[in-house]
Amino acid sequence: MEVEKLEKRLKLNKIVLSVLLILLLIILIVVLVKCTSVKNLISNNDSNMGMATSGDNYTFYYKYNSGLVKIKDGKEYQIVDGQAYSIQYDKEYVYYTTPNNNGGIDIKKASQNGDTNEVLISVNSELTKMYLSDGFLYYTTSNPNTISKINVNNKEQSTVLTRAILDFKVLDGIIYFIDDMRYLYQLDVNGENYKTIEENPIAKKFQMLDNEIYFYDEENQKLMKINLKNKKKSEVTDKLNCDVYNVTSNGIYYLDNNDMKICCVDLKNKKSKEIISVSTANTKINVIGNVIYYLDLDNDSYVTKRISIKGKKVDEVKY
Repeated sequence: MEVEKLEKRLKLNKIVLSVLLILLLIILIVVLVKCTSVKNLISNNDSNMGMATSGDNYTFYYKYNSGLVKIKDGKEYQIVDGQAYSIQYDKEYVYYTTPNNNGGIDIKKASQNGDTNEVLISVNSELTKMYLSDGFLYYTTSNPNTISKINVNNKEQSTVLTRAILDFKVLDGIIYFIDDMRYLYQLDVNGENYKTIEENPIAKKFQMLDNEIYFYDEENQKLMKINLKNKKKSEVTDKLNCDVYNVTSNGIYYLDNNDMKICCVDLKNKKSKEIISVSTANTKINVIGNVIYYLDLDNDSYVTKRISIKGKKVDEVKY
């Protein structure tokens, strides 16, 4: 009798232990998925003035009207003074654009510790946006209107396309762009394989994620997308009411221009949640990992602030 009771107890303990191990495994998988998704988060910071980027366990961000800051092991180091937009990082160097005294922009190359900081080229351009791809920086010029590129090592320059450009993006060897008539095209970085993506005008700006192009339909106040494979156009959400947004693999972060709040729309259930209130409609939303860097007003002056993607406080940007 006692032996039977003992056997039953052992069987019960085994069942309980198995259930606990399964629950522990599920929890571990969920944690790993969350950590991986945040670490490998894809964002469209480039469409928000490119005020923050990351790489090799570093974060670089523009502290408004102060300079370019590097975060390493939780510590912050200002490596460059002045304005810094469209920040790009590759190995030893940080590339960025800054307005110059001639009404154009300087494209600069700085060592990640700030020891060197040189102007690669000065151009007349209405866009501060640029892209780093395979050793070249791609940028736009005005008068003449072009998409051009410069070799970051020997500074050799060449024109890829002569066209008036409202917005563009370089991704996986392809340049996507909207011309001054708001039509959407693509071509290879060598200037070949020119194609029309959308037959009708869409918007002044666009963003990209997972082989889809996102744009804000100003007339209907909806965020739309175009699938690059089948060219089908579809609605993403009607939560947006302006073109300040950042499409990421973790959700769509956007400015609610009516309530002056930064919010997030979940890509799956389309539900929206408030993250933080802001004091200016001129904010820019940059997402790095689980942190949002955004522009706000403080005593009538623009400053860079940050908050977690969950709306929780993080270390303040100190001025």
